[in-house]
Amino acid sequence: MIIDSEADQDTMTDKTHEAILNPRVGDRFEEFYTHWVYIVKVTRWSVWTMSASAPCTFPQDAKLIKRSKKSFRKYFSYNSPNLVNKYWIKLCDRDNDIEGWL
Repeated sequence: MIIDSEADQDTMTDKTHEAILNPRVGDRFEEFYTHWVYIVKVTRWSVWTMSASAPCTFPQDAKLIKRSKKSFRKYFSYNSPNLVNKYWIKLCDRDNDIEGWL
């Protein structure tokens, strides 16, 4: 994903924030193109993710992690008052077909 302008960067930051607050099955995030996180299950209280670093094949190489929704948000957030609503992962796309992964 190539981000051309500061406005594009702000839009991606807003979309990432929305996806962190309201995760959906099939959401895919990245961190510097070498670490991927997929949302594989969402319940009222929890978020299940599969994550792996390159080179990898999903879902075979991925680690399954269950977190509370609050813990999910906190884990991916920067722990700094200057970076409120900023995350160390970025949303790539939403609603990927991950049927059968879990």
